[in-house]
Amino acid sequence: GTGKVMEVDFSQVKVRYQPPTLAYPPLAKMAKIQGTVVVEITIKPDGIPNEAVAKEGPAQLRKAAEDYAMQWKFEPQKENGVPQFSRFRLNIVFRLR
Repeated sequence: GTGKVMEVDFSQVKVRYQPPTLAYPPLAKMAKIQGTVVVEITIKPDGIPNEAVAKEGPAQLRKAAEDYAMQWKFEPQKENGVPQFSRFRLNIVFRLR
């Protein structure tokens, strides 16, 4: 396994790269489904996401939210100056315009 994973709040996480607007799933758009998907992201010591798992939110939006979350990059969380694996939750909001 990955050993210990630091649980942190998203407010403590520095974003290095946030991808441009996320792709709205066409079927969800046609069905006028919107809402917030809560994605639990685990990042590696280099700040790159290792995995993203949708924990709550509309089922039709979860895969798109996970794919979007995997494109982000973060500053690694450090313990005693050493980058660690860390996990936090990110709210991804889908709103139809």
